[in-house]
Amino acid sequence: MHSDTPVFLKPHARIEPLILRWLADHHLIPPVHRALKVMRSHLPVLQSFLDQPKRHAEAVRIPALRGGSFVDLPVERAPEVRELIDRTLASPFGPKQLAEAIQALDDRLVSDPGTGIERVYPEVPESLRGLVELYYDTRHRARFRLIEPLLYRSGLYREEEQSLQLSLAQSDERAFGYSTPRLDGPGLLTLDLPFSSPLVEFLTSLRFRPRPLGEVREALRLEGERAGLLETFLTPEGVPASPRYQGPGVRLRYFGHASLLLETKDVAIMVDPTLGYGVSQGEPRSSFAQLPERLDCVFITHAHADHFSVETLLQLRGRTDTVVVPRSSRGNLSDPSLDAMLRAIGFRHVRALDDLETLEFPGGRATAIPFLGEHGDLDILSKASWLLELGGQRVFIGSDASVPEPRLYERLAPLLRDVDAFFYAVEANGAPLSWGNGPLLTQAPNRQMDQTRRQGSATGTQLSGLLELLRPRHYYSYALGLEPWLRHVVATPEHEVKTRLREVEVALETCRRLGIPGERLYGQAELMLGLA
Repeated sequence: MHSDTPVFLKPHARIEPLILRWLADHHLIPPVHRALKVMRSHLPVLQSFLDQPKRHAEAVRIPALRGGSFVDLPVERAPEVRELIDRTLASPFGPKQLAEAIQALDDRLVSDPGTGIERVYPEVPESLRGLVELYYDTRHRARFRLIEPLLYRSGLYREEEQSLQLSLAQSDERAFGYSTPRLDGPGLLTLDLPFSSPLVEFLTSLRFRPRPLGEVREALRLEGERAGLLETFLTPEGVPASPRYQGPGVRLRYFGHASLLLETKDVAIMVDPTLGYGVSQGEPRSSFAQLPERLDCVFITHAHADHFSVETLLQLRGRTDTVVVPRSSRGNLSDPSLDAMLRAIGFRHVRALDDLETLEFPGGRATAIPFLGEHGDLDILSKASWLLELGGQRVFIGSDASVPEPRLYERLAPLLRDVDAFFYAVEANGAPLSWGNGPLLTQAPNRQMDQTRRQGSATGTQLSGLLELLRPRHYYSYALGLEPWLRHVVATPEHEVKTRLREVEVALETCRRLGIPGERLYGQAELMLGLA
């Protein structure tokens, strides 16, 4: 291709955002959480690989162990893994010191007699001085609160540890993101770019807006072999963004799992975008090419990686006006702020809503609905279901909310009764408490705690109770974690898949009894609301 040839990103060009060569998520972007995750999860699994590489190689071939602590790399790459460990530990303001500081502070506060907190401030570890507030709860137990916006401005936030790795996805298969780092290799192009860099928007805009090849090379400052490698991800034959919907009612397009695009002639809204790529070998799906050039709002229900995909969100940043998130508990170690996190990685317009707060948008409004459970009973507030009112229709996005207290929905019934579309997930069991949260726990749970405090959503019976109470006009079962393009972050054992499908059938049978149209969504779908 010549320098003046207009080029697009290929539909199957995968862009993975990395921090210290690990797939970025909500526990790896914030500085304190990054330190805990690296020291208590990433480095132990890498050391285990070095100690028993053959055991890891055997385990990653067993489907039932997918999602476990096994590195999916060939044994001969052990020297690169050792180098990654050494490089991580040598990082300025390294994770080891910060993780130890958090544990030391928590241990000190546990023993505090409750007789005055000011005298404790001089004992705060040096790396955390001026970055935490100490306080007593109403039982006079000493606690600490992270001042998160200030942490992102401190030397503890290391943008130079961030990068993007490009690859060509021939299928949806890739190593599990929580147990396998992304090393360099043939056909891979790693760009040392902070996530907040305008070049991220420049690069991802090539999905729908072509630019001359020479301009792309110059912007990314690539020469020689790396410039040649870049061309393998580009093509002169692209697809412009999908035209903005101009029809009547609401067009609702399902992009798989929990990803929904709602459009009227006034507005385009996306919820929990976790998009697959346009691979040649794989199940049919909608992807970036099916999105409009501009999204007025992106709504996030909670921070789990199958709903809050940093990989997808970064690629939507340049075409998104506002991201709307649930407000966090402000500095709680178990509940990092999505608002502060998104601002740190370059999103300029972020709104955080409390329970029952509303946000007006063109032709409608959104209300944050209380979301109970699903997080191992931890004090996590950054979660919300959404009631979206647009185009004369009311759509409830229940996401993965559990139903430990049905009386909540009795009180919410005046808001939620008779909605036109009711989206709600089913997950009877869920992962144990420590899965994902383990590195943040300053005291390890015993086995009974770990196994009984599950991260599940509603059961079929609980959901049936909601359907009886709220009588929606249409029920959609979604977010079952079955789409193949999510397997790098969702590991659902086969027996759990069967359990979920049985629970869905319980809810659908209730729909049939009540005369409510109901269906289970998978992969992709287009639904029209308000045309009857």
